[in-house]
Amino acid sequence: MCARRKHHYAVLATKKRPAARPAGPPGSAPSAPCPETSPDQAPRRADVYTRLYAGTKKARLAAARPRRTPSPAHAKPASAAQMYELIRRLDALLFAEPNSLDAALEEQQPVAAAQLIDAQDTQLSVYERGEMMRNAHVYYVPPAWTAPGCGSAINVSSFKNNYGFDDADGNYVVRPQDHVAYRYEIVRVLGTGSFGNVVHCRDHRYAARGRWRNVAIKVIKNELDWLLQAVSEVKMLKHLAAAQAGRADGHVLTYCDHFHFRGHMCIVSELLSLNLYTLLELGQFRGVALALVRSFARKILAGLRFVHAQHVIHCDIKPENIMIRLPPDYCPGAAGAPDFQVKLIDFGSSCLETETSFSYIQSRFYRAPEVILGARYGPQIDVWSFGCVLAELFAGSPLLPGRNELEQIALVLEMFGAPPSALVLAERKRLLRSVRTDMHRKLNDPLVSGASVFSSKPAVQVDERKLKKTLLYTLFNLDGKINLPFLNLQLQACEPKDQPASALPAPFKRNVKLSSRSLDVSMRLHSSHEDKSDQAAFSRFMGLVFQWDPAVRPTAAQLLDSPFLQDGLGQSAGGGPPN
Repeated sequence: MCARRKHHYAVLATKKRPAARPAGPPGSAPSAPCPETSPDQAPRRADVYTRLYAGTKKARLAAARPRRTPSPAHAKPASAAQMYELIRRLDALLFAEPNSLDAALEEQQPVAAAQLIDAQDTQLSVYERGEMMRNAHVYYVPPAWTAPGCGSAINVSSFKNNYGFDDADGNYVVRPQDHVAYRYEIVRVLGTGSFGNVVHCRDHRYAARGRWRNVAIKVIKNELDWLLQAVSEVKMLKHLAAAQAGRADGHVLTYCDHFHFRGHMCIVSELLSLNLYTLLELGQFRGVALALVRSFARKILAGLRFVHAQHVIHCDIKPENIMIRLPPDYCPGAAGAPDFQVKLIDFGSSCLETETSFSYIQSRFYRAPEVILGARYGPQIDVWSFGCVLAELFAGSPLLPGRNELEQIALVLEMFGAPPSALVLAERKRLLRSVRTDMHRKLNDPLVSGASVFSSKPAVQVDERKLKKTLLYTLFNLDGKINLPFLNLQLQACEPKDQPASALPAPFKRNVKLSSRSLDVSMRLHSSHEDKSDQAAFSRFMGLVFQWDPAVRPTAAQLLDSPFLQDGLGQSAGGGPPN
């Protein structure tokens, strides 16, 4: 739901640590804690290499030093209680918002639109009077309408920018305390993205004792392409909601309603607390300890198991699309912290297993190799993305932060080596066979020649030239072996020329060396003095996830039975067994 963020190394290199100061009053969001150090002792926020290896060369016979342990302000949260305390210290309001779908709230009687039009005639524009007449039932009007001399600030005298309702980019102009469809009161903006905005609203149709139902409304940008994607997301949410009906422990976002309002598609859903990227940001991108990683892994995999059981591929698993619902009954200092929920959101890119025709799917850092290469794909691409998310949750930064698709596959090759030649040849045959025989693929598939809009039959003619431009053909020779000189040449060709190397957040990759990096070492560099056996179990678990062959890569259900997730099941890390 969030816009594609900038490179994490740039964030870590430029973000300054605020000075420590006393906590503010209850309800305010205090600054992140900081150890008391003098300015000349403050840690440098440089690139990853500098932060890991900075310092002068040590003497060969250096005196033994006591083992350094992280201070409480810098230790990774290892349990739900520690995570709650971190969140409460930095943004206590996340615990203050009540359950969005409280069953105790009662349905309210609407106000007749004609009555409001007569009472507020001088405050309403012609456009708004027409809206209210078509609505018939009104549950909420902005407070400005009831103040003398105050009316709508919207200028509807011109068609420009959708009668003034949109900004220059086609996003709906959000104003606190304004209404959406004369029912929802806008509280604040939760997030923005290329699709539009997500806003926190109060649903005035359901209330009790001065409380209203809290919901999140995804207001889609006023553009046809985004509208069509929103329609697809609504269909997918309804499909999953039907399968999830009656379950209190749902693993996907709860869909409530959808409607059109002033040229924008609006999708109403339950209100959740924060996503995993925000959690990492609150912890200054230090990550979380393995005990908490294990708890998150169980919950995310339970969600993927449910989604895949409905024959749905999410296609965009990333930290921003994995949200946490914090327990409203959390009490700091109480014995035994209540558990939290994890839910998958943003099904705008999702598809059924039989409709895998989108060529550009998954965010780049979390993109499975079969998608990068242009091969056929299935639910296993979500498992690869899950592995990338889990590594980032532990380390605090992305495991494979490629700046383009070529650098992304280069990072995969360096970390996991080259795929077997037999797999490459088999995937080429499978791709050609499936494209020729699949009669239900969409017309915008780049591997298929477009058909006439007047034709009643889908096109089946395969454009061999487009097919052989995919990396599945260009990156490997006829025998299926990796062509490293070609990859290195392409990487050098796409290196930015308009800015010096010193201005880049990290050196641009030029020469790829297969298996030159180790997943186990990368994880150990970010270890917070974890138990060695636990760290080894985590490395073995991650090794299961990152398999080149999708047929060998375990399913979400199989991963839930792995030893790493079975160890410590039900212990106090905030995660019980998934349902």
